[in-house]
Amino acid sequence: MKRSLLLLSACLVGFSSLAQGAPKIRSSLYIGAQAGYSHMYGKMRGDFNPVVVGAPSSIQSSKSKHSDNVAGDILAGGRYIFRNGFALGGDVSFGLDNNKLSTPLNHPVLGFDSFFNNKIRMRYNVVPSIMIGKLFTPRLLGFFKLGVGFARFKHELFNISETADTGSLTKFKFSTTRIALVPTLGFEYQLLSRFSLVGTISHESYGRARKFYNDNIVPSSPQAETYVSSVKPRFFKVKAGVLFHF
Repeated sequence: MKRSLLLLSACLVGFSSLAQGAPKIRSSLYIGAQAGYSHMYGKMRGDFNPVVVGAPSSIQSSKSKHSDNVAGDILAGGRYIFRNGFALGGDVSFGLDNNKLSTPLNHPVLGFDSFFNNKIRMRYNVVPSIMIGKLFTPRLLGFFKLGVGFARFKHELFNISETADTGSLTKFKFSTTRIALVPTLGFEYQLLSRFSLVGTISHESYGRARKFYNDNIVPSSPQAETYVSSVKPRFFKVKAGVLFHF
């Protein structure tokens, strides 16, 4: 009996020492990197304005598109852990996304097809965020972040029907910056004293990217025909990564 009590006491002391020596989430500055799944979606809209006798002055077309690919970012920030287990902090991330939306839109003119291909992709984004969180255990932190995303998009448009008829490709391009609110839910697990694992789920809904093309959108036509292209890009992302704490 005494041996059992001594063994139990030794085990309790050992476990207590391990618990005290285990890495814990603490106030710190940090840098890190994340990567994972990205789903991009939006409705591509086009408004063709032909100059043809008997044709409508505006012919609209739209199509919803989706794309699945990978995304990643690097980030730097800091947080403070209060005695009651709540956390407050913030960070800034720089991200890349490999998604793009592309679709041909048909604008029939007097029974003849007139296809324009619309394409948009994100070149990069920067997201400063504030964070509030709560410790569930000394090593596990759940958090919510609210950020403002500044994203640079590249848009391309070319007349498919004109290319098929003349054999020459006329492509139009423009770049634009759009802003979005970026809510994020996540968790962090302290793996080692200076390294932790992090996982996040986020959504980004950017303002509509709209471009008026008036640069002779149909080169074979002597008239000044125009085209308006627009899309409201949105993203759903699930990422995981590693943080290094100073």
